[in-house]
Amino acid sequence: MRRTLIVIILLFAAGLLQAQNYTQLDSLMNVYVVAMRSESPESKKAETDYMIGSAKDSLTRQHIALYLFDYYKQSPLMGEEEIA
Repeated sequence: MRRTLIVIILLFAAGLLQAQNYTQLDSLMNVYVVAMRSESPESKKAETDYMIGSAKDSLTRQHIALYLFDYYKQSPLMGEEEIA
């Protein structure tokens, strides 16, 4: 399920980033991190690495990496900062 969600987000990202519109990508990334809340930290690390590595465009990859870093660094859940 997680890989499917990642593929859907990346497909949307490919179309959305033509105009450098990161707002919609951010909302999709928020759906992703909420869906991953119940997963273990190891699983979150693996999925985060997969998502960052799956981005074809370097600007998209950078945006995804920074979004996930900021989210996990400031996460209210104890222990999630290790994912960042």
